[in-house]
This record gives sequence, structure tokens and C-alpha cells, in this order.
Amino acid sequence: MPGQVSDVLTVKTLPKESNALDSLPSNFDIDVKIVDAIPTLKINKALLYEAIKNDSDIKKFIQAADPHHKMTVVIDVIKLYPTDEEIADLNPYLKSRKIAYAFDIELKLYEDNNHIKDITELSNDISFNVAIPKELQDEKNFNIIRKHIISIHQPALYQVLEDIDSSNETITVENGLFSEFYVTYDVFDEKNPNTGDNIIAYIILFIISFGTLCYKLYYQNKYYKNK
Repeated sequence: MPGQVSDVLTVKTLPKESNALDSLPSNFDIDVKIVDAIPTLKINKALLYEAIKNDSDIKKFIQAADPHHKMTVVIDVIKLYPTDEEIADLNPYLKSRKIAYAFDIELKLYEDNNHIKDITELSNDISFNVAIPKELQDEKNFNIIRKHIISIHQPALYQVLEDIDSSNETITVENGLFSEFYVTYDVFDEKNPNTGDNIIAYIILFIISFGTLCYKLYYQNKYYKNK
């Protein structure tokens, strides 16, 4: 896997009195690994626990494991560098928008050090938020485009995930599919930097055109009067 682990967050199983974890064993952990530095990403781990508890497929693997083995869901977050071809595929969803950065989230289930399952979908959405780089915090209308690949034999599915928080420092979305994510923002004004100058030019053109029309009408009227 490329890059270095720049941040590892480990969350231990919640206390046994928590009803949310009644059906998960005490040897279950969640690790979050940020690979190849991206702006801060935070996942709502309480909702992730709840989603895993209610996901029969994942729970089946965890409960069937040897109770002496450590069961871990590892969340790998990897920075992506989109190719021109990938950006072209995104264009119908980007429109006048620009990509700030892209990343991939992978959920993997391990029994001790053995990778036993990739988790691509959860029964329930969980929320996560990512930081907006400081140099882009004055930009507007951030969202995230999710690219989900079901198989190499089917076209990728794209969906725009709207930002549900009001902060200009973070983007928060709800999501239950794990694949590639593109953080985008509106650059309409960037593509029209001289909008004010254009308006002035249109006004001048209108005045000239209107003056020319009046001049023609005046002399036409004078011509017919003298005829």
C-alpha cells in the first residue's frame, strides 16, 4: 500500500452495559489508518459500531471467529491522484466545479493479522467529515462525489453527496458505500473573472446601438418630411 501511515486512531469496544454492542464480542476493535496524508477525516465511530452490529453479513464473520482471536475492522483512507481519463468520466457531475482532492476509503475485516473480508457496503449510512484545506475555505458550495465500482464488468456508479454541515472548514456527508470520493467546489466565478468588465462592455454596446438606431430614425423621418 503506498505512502506512510500518518495517523492511527484506535477505538476500543464500548462498555458491556451499552445496548449498542450486545451482539458483538469483547475482542472487537476498529482501527482507522490515514495513509498518504490527506486533510483530516473523522468518522462517527458510534454510528459505525451500530451499522456493523446491524449488518448480518459482517456480524456473521465476527461471531463465528475464535473468541481468543482479535477481530478488527480496519478503515484505510488513501489519497488519490485522478488521471485525466478519470476526471473526464466525472465531468457530467463536475460541470463548473473543481476537484480539491480525492481519497479512497476501504473497510477490511481482519481476524488477528489475516484479512478475511472487504466491506464495500453497510446496512445503514454513517456520517463522516473531512477538512477543507485552509487555502480553499473562501470557496463556495463544497460537496463530495462518490464513485462506486461494483465490478470491473459494470460501469462505475456516481452520486453527489451534499454537505450537511454549515461550517466553511469541514464537509460532512452520510454514506454507506465505501469506494472513491472526490471533494469538489464551485468555480463558476473563476471561469468568468471579468464579469464586471463584461457588463460595462454590454452597456456601452447597447448605448452605441441605441444611438445609431435613433440617428437612422431621425434622418429617415427628416427625409420623408422633405420629400
